Amino acid sequence: MFAFIVDDILVIDLACGFGWCGSPAWYFLPGALINGLYENAVLTPPVSLQPPLSGLFWCDDHTCIEVDRGMRCVIANLALRRAINTVLGPSAINERKFTNWSNNRACTGTRMGNKSGHRHDTAR
Repeated sequence: MFAFIVDDILVIDLACGFGWCGSPAWYFLPGALINGLYENAVLTPPVSLQPPLSGLFWCDDHTCIEVDRGMRCVIANLALRRAINTVLGPSAINERKFTNWSNNRACTGTRMGNKSGHRHDTAR
């Protein structure tokens, strides 16, 4: 994704990088379906989640940020896998792309931790 100016025209390219040939609109439909199924997961046996699961997606990347309370993270993991399997089939689940649930994660050069609330700069 990038932007540039030609004369008086601002051009914003929102195509997905890393070899994807379609625009975000091309990936929006399956992404929206997966996210909708995730957020409205029907669980067996029925489990009431308060607040409900909340998913985020851009093109074909899904991000689940959940409170680590009880079985919530396990339920979120299963709900996302079921949604991906339903929309794209079992071969679409790439285990290497699933990250483990963690209290600490690096993002944009900053290590974030939710246990202590501290940020640790990891950029060099």
